[in-house]
Amino acid sequence: MKLFLIYFAVFTLAGSEPKFHDSLSTEELLHYFGTNSPEKVPRYEYATPKRVMAQIVRERRYTNMADLIYHLKTIEEEIIMNLRMNKDLVSPGCVVHHKTKNGTGTLYPCSTPNENCYFFGHVENRNDSWVALSICDGMNGVISLPHKNLVVKSINPMHLIHAQKDTKIMDPHLVYEISNKGHTFDALSK
Repeated sequence: MKLFLIYFAVFTLAGSEPKFHDSLSTEELLHYFGTNSPEKVPRYEYATPKRVMAQIVRERRYTNMADLIYHLKTIEEEIIMNLRMNKDLVSPGCVVHHKTKNGTGTLYPCSTPNENCYFFGHVENRNDSWVALSICDGMNGVISLPHKNLVVKSINPMHLIHAQKDTKIMDPHLVYEISNKGHTFDALSK
């Protein structure tokens, strides 16, 4: 007998324009939206990425924990992301050369990030897409589709209560589109 466990997620989005950015400093605007000008904040929405537990089949002797599936529902579409852990994020032997104002320098080995945080993959049924995300401390990264690129950004705990005033969801993330002009990511997907 095969045992299949399927988990599902329920999503809620805010019905009106978010006001989260109104109370942010210029540094915080830059952190969340890549601009320090409130007038240049892109149209954004709240969504909650949810992990989908993969089908577990009794005959399988192991489950590859490096593979994850996440679901993200935006106003325009539902996105199911098939992700694989990025174990090679930092090359072996990587060094950082820190140069001071007086011209002296020091070499440091690259720090190895928490290797269970970083994932790459694609949107399900979309071979012309790619995804690069960190899932530690919320979800942060880029989803590239042929017609648009989306940024997913977790909200810092100190701003969470303010964001929750805009929406009824418990773990809101910011989702917004970035222009393909000047932000071409196509080379990364090949």
